[in-house]
Parts: sequence; structure tokens; C-alpha cells
Amino acid sequence: MPLTAAGRSQRGYNFYCKKMPWTKILFKYIILLFADITSNKYYLIIDNIHERESGGVMKRGKAGRQTGSAACAASILCVAVLLTACAGENIAARRSGADEGAVQEEEWLAARTKGERRTRHDLRTEPEEPEKTQRIDLDACEGGKVMVADGGDIWLSGSLEGQVVIDAEEDELVHLYLAGVEITSLNGPALYIEEAAKAVVTLVSETENVLADSPDYTDYEDSPACLYSVCDLTVNGDGALIM
Repeated sequence: MPLTAAGRSQRGYNFYCKKMPWTKILFKYIILLFADITSNKYYLIIDNIHERESGGVMKRGKAGRQTGSAACAASILCVAVLLTACAGENIAARRSGADEGAVQEEEWLAARTKGERRTRHDLRTEPEEPEKTQRIDLDACEGGKVMVADGGDIWLSGSLEGQVVIDAEEDELVHLYLAGVEITSLNGPALYIEEAAKAVVTLVSETENVLADSPDYTDYEDSPACLYSVCDLTVNGDGALIM
């Protein structure tokens, strides 16, 4: 059923008021404005009729109509400016929301990519680039604490009476390969991963690895474990681990 002009106006009024609540006041203002203008025109016509009957001239009525028309035009212009400004603010808010949504989506994709990268390393049991793998022979190290400050692939072998500490950057992934190590700590954990974004320990196939901690945990009260990591830790591989 086709809508009348009144029906279309009402539908437009309802739509804008639901979408943009600030328009409700402006619509009411416009309705009152036009009602007042219509009333003024009615009284101007009555005044003109009285002037004609009394032999007067219509200058006063004509001037009144011109004044009313100017006031009407000025009022409509003000309302149009207000509507344009409010519409501009609404469009800017929508654009701002769209930009924020795009940033959140980029952050989500970056986090997902980072998660997939970590999963790939969790499953890897061999160095990606053997020629770039850092190899440490514990037999060649003096007893005590062996500090490793680099991330990436690290191949450990040999025996040590002391402690191996991994202190990489907080955004670096450390992948340790235990290839027949025997570490006996005199204080605290035998293998202590103090700082890294994530750590993976691979037990190299056909090797036996022994980690022995100390009953003395002075200065290590918060890390009471033979193999301790402050970050996420994955252990994989076909080798053996004795602790």
C-alpha cells in the first residue's frame, strides 16, 4: 500500500530518531517552527482582509509576510547547518570505529602468525640451518655457570659440574638440542631458562641426557626444579631424559 506524504515523513522521522537520537530534538523543533510560521501567515491574511475592508493599503501585510519569510529562511538555514554538523560527527565516528576495527584485525593476524610460528618450532626436532646453529661442548667449559645469551638453535653436548643458564632477549625463541649432556648442579636447577619468549628442548635421537639438581636452592627459592623455565616450554624428540 503506497505511503502518503504524512506516512513517509513519519517513517523518515522514526528512522532518523532510531539511528541518530540527537535528530529527535531537531525534528521537533522543525515541526514547531513550521506550525508557528503557518499560524503567522494565517494572521497576516486576516490582517490584510481587515485592511481592505477598512480601505487601508496592504503594505503592512506585505512587509509582514516578507519579514516572516526571512525569519523562516534563517531558521531553516540554522537547522540545516546543525544537521550537517551532526551528520559529519556521526560519519567521523563511524570512520574512527572502522579504523579501530582494522587495527584490531591486524593485531589479531599478527598474534595468530606468531602462534603458528611457535607451533612450527614446537614440532621441529632438527636445526633449520645447521651451519648457523650455535654448538657448545660442555667438556670444554670450566666448572661453574655457563651463560647463553643468544636465541635461536643451540646444540649442547658433553658434561658439566655446574649450571647452564639461558638468558636471551624477552622476544627471542630459544631451541635447545640436548645431545648426550650430563649436567650436575651444585646450587639450584641444572638447566635454568631465565629469560626468553619461548623455549623448546629437543632430546636428540639415540642420546641419553642426565640433569641433576642440588638440594641447595639458595637464591633459587622461586625456581625449585631440575629443569626450570620462566617462559613457555616444550620438550620433544626421541632421546632419553633422566632427572
